[in-house]
Amino acid sequence: YRERPTKAGSKMAFFIFEDAADRVEVIVRPKFLEAARDILKSGEPVMVQGQVQFEGERNAGGEDGEDVPLTTKLLLLDVQPAASWFANKAKAVRVSLEVDGLADQMLLTLKRTLLGHPGNTPVQLELRGPDFRVCLKGEGLYVMPSDLLMTQLERQFGRKVAELV
Repeated sequence: YRERPTKAGSKMAFFIFEDAADRVEVIVRPKFLEAARDILKSGEPVMVQGQVQFEGERNAGGEDGEDVPLTTKLLLLDVQPAASWFANKAKAVRVSLEVDGLADQMLLTLKRTLLGHPGNTPVQLELRGPDFRVCLKGEGLYVMPSDLLMTQLERQFGRKVAELV
């Protein structure tokens, strides 16, 4: 991530966005920079939305008459922390538990943990046994999905028990 002054005296930024398949330079224009700066500097995974821009000349012909490849860049239009983007897309948080060995105290701790993360996303409780599976989609318990909530549930039960659906 780097910021550079513009000719008009404001600032713009540049950073490399990459995944397993490729990487692309992202350009953050001055009008988007102020709102995006803290998110981009946080070091957390992000979801970006932008406009694709190609630089270079088509059929320009490099040495020996070969085509010069176009450089792909992305003009940033929006950026959000990935965790909040996924939380906003979730239709529910499903907690899936094995009935065998499930103590009343564990259910009370589960309830307290969920109540500690109030929000607008409904909770589904899936109970599984050797010969059955029941999904309770009751009204009344809503949470704000977050990495913290998922981590707390995983620590409580010793394994991953919750997923965004």
